[in-house]
Amino acid sequence: MKILLTNDDGVDSPGLLALVELLKERAELYVIAPASQRSGFGHAFSYKRPVYYSNIKLPNGHDAIAVEGTPVDCVKMGVYWSQKKFDWVISGMNSGDNVGVSTFYSGTIGGASEGTIQGIPSMAMSMQYLRDETKVNPMDVDTAARLCVNVFDQVLDKKIPDRFCLNVNVPSIAPDDIKGIAVAPQAHQRFVPQFESEPYDGDHHCVLFRTKVEIFPDDSPDVDYAKLEDGWITVTPLNIDRTETSQMETLNTWNWTL
Repeated sequence: MKILLTNDDGVDSPGLLALVELLKERAELYVIAPASQRSGFGHAFSYKRPVYYSNIKLPNGHDAIAVEGTPVDCVKMGVYWSQKKFDWVISGMNSGDNVGVSTFYSGTIGGASEGTIQGIPSMAMSMQYLRDETKVNPMDVDTAARLCVNVFDQVLDKKIPDRFCLNVNVPSIAPDDIKGIAVAPQAHQRFVPQFESEPYDGDHHCVLFRTKVEIFPDDSPDVDYAKLEDGWITVTPLNIDRTETSQMETLNTWNWTL
């Protein structure tokens, strides 16, 4: 089995290194990841721009390729430039959960989605932020990675539909307090921007972009955000086909004219 491992936190991130330790014993593991932080890059890729890379050794001695690009660039390089035939693409393990609307912005999800677009079974793995930053996270990176890989092990002999990738999130609680694994739909929420503007250079100004999550009150208690907060590992199938098929019939009744 050949696995392509990427992420959006950078090739030297603790989450990726923890996955390398676990996956290198299970498969022929190829690590192609951004050379630096690429969180929030979604499905962006380097269109008509050169992509530079370096062959490096990870701290554990494993070979890796550090790419001056996005997670999607890394997957495209793995599939087409390396000419390897991968059985899986794994993206992560992200520092911070990717639930709800985060799936649209996340480079971690972008990497897994690109694998799906290329016809390869793919999974995104993330570890929840501790909401109270004054406390020590009871979930360490190595344990979270092990829990993610446990989910991966359970789907190896399953058939994932061609247009779907799996999104796995581990809660920031003590391992013994985890209630189990829940298959959960994506939460209905949005990021509400908060801007701070300050002078930068002459007529130029700098805007610091902050966000907070707004949860829609009509959302189900069974969505990914809620289940994660309630102490469950969440697994969400994400479809790369964004067609809302339930609305096709309605739209076809409209009187479209030129």
